Amino acid sequence: MGGYLGVVIMGGYLGVVVMGGYLGVVIVGLSGGGYHGGYLGVVIVGLSGGGYHGGYLGVVIMGGYLMVVVWGADKFNLFIMLKDYSSQTTTWLDWMVAMVYKNFTIKRVFFGLVLFVIVIPCFDYYKRWDWTELHPPGIIMEKVGGLGNQLFIYACAYSLSKKLGVPLYLEIPSARILNSQANPFYDSNARPYVLHKFRVFYDKAIEGWYTRGYPWSEDDVLRVNDRDLLYRPIPTNKLIIIQDYCQSEVFFEEYIPKIKEMFQLDLTPEELSRPPIQKWINIISDAGENSVAIHIRRGDYGEDERKDNNWFTPICFYQKSVKTMLAKLDLSKDASFFIFSDQIDLVRQELLSGLQLPANVHIHFVSCSSCTTSLEDFYLMMICKHAIIANSTFSWWAAYLNKNEKKTIIAPTFHPQTLTIYEDPEYRRFKEYEMKLFYPDEWIVVDPFKDEIIK
Repeated sequence: MGGYLGVVIMGGYLGVVVMGGYLGVVIVGLSGGGYHGGYLGVVIVGLSGGGYHGGYLGVVIMGGYLMVVVWGADKFNLFIMLKDYSSQTTTWLDWMVAMVYKNFTIKRVFFGLVLFVIVIPCFDYYKRWDWTELHPPGIIMEKVGGLGNQLFIYACAYSLSKKLGVPLYLEIPSARILNSQANPFYDSNARPYVLHKFRVFYDKAIEGWYTRGYPWSEDDVLRVNDRDLLYRPIPTNKLIIIQDYCQSEVFFEEYIPKIKEMFQLDLTPEELSRPPIQKWINIISDAGENSVAIHIRRGDYGEDERKDNNWFTPICFYQKSVKTMLAKLDLSKDASFFIFSDQIDLVRQELLSGLQLPANVHIHFVSCSSCTTSLEDFYLMMICKHAIIANSTFSWWAAYLNKNEKKTIIAPTFHPQTLTIYEDPEYRRFKEYEMKLFYPDEWIVVDPFKDEIIK
């Protein structure tokens, strides 16, 4: 079989096979279309000795991702692999995992190195497998930020799709790619995708990475910000991409009941029955109408890290808000404050310093990096009857989705100097106005820097 060269061109498919040297090259649909676009497969067979008894090297580039697998299997049978695993895997990355794992369990396996799945973006690394299937009109919701921002942007995108009567396309990033440290663009601080934990509606989910390098004409696409959404007519014949945060219920006020219905957190029975979660559910339930969640955000809002941008809310706000909340509770019964924070040990020391409470008022520090996840914290905050929140979209939504009709929510303003990060004076004025829309009218808003209640 030495020296055979075969070339097959079929539809958008190009196949090249060199046999006798055992080199096979297959290029499938590089011009792209659906899940078959942008795939390059290279297989070299017989690196260390020919036929099925040699070493196998597989390189696959699919949808902008490069995967490299090296294995050395004796009597490797690809068809058995496909039969065993094709019905059990949903992506090519899963399939490559299955292939290596299958070889690992064969009796005569792995004489040498197994290098499993190097995943790096290549070519136009921002493209995804099925973006070319999208056509105007429609609303595209990109994954931006953490839980709170994802909920705000989804609520805005859903509302806009309903108003315009166009489809809603939801980006679902490939977590395996984003979280792989083999990825040279890996960001350890990147926030996880969380919308799958809520009951959200969409017309089409798009699996991919960041949304750049679109395959459409720029004439088909319109990128909009908050100001556009509030003050400018949005056309119905474009693919609309929201490139802002929509941080107010004014962006979805026509659909508030539906948004609240969809944003019920779907924790599984197994998650809810975990001992740490069940413990706090019971304690919060026992506190009854006098249960209060307090969210204190540090981390990326820490005083040292972000003091130039003035996101930091001083601890005195929380101490004074505890007293304000106590004045509104029925203290003939015990009251319990449940503290949630990304730096719980630091917060414990800060909050308790100088805070004097009646004997029937209890403080519980809930968050624990080894005990609860951020979604579990979110759920526990939601089921408290009242809340004192940070200037954070995370706790904004936990308070907003609280089902207590008589809830009291206390929130801090942003520091006035926050606006200095916006260089354009006109846009700065708009952001100043938008900040006033951030909290619902019925919430108590306190300026912690002037020690006064705003509303």
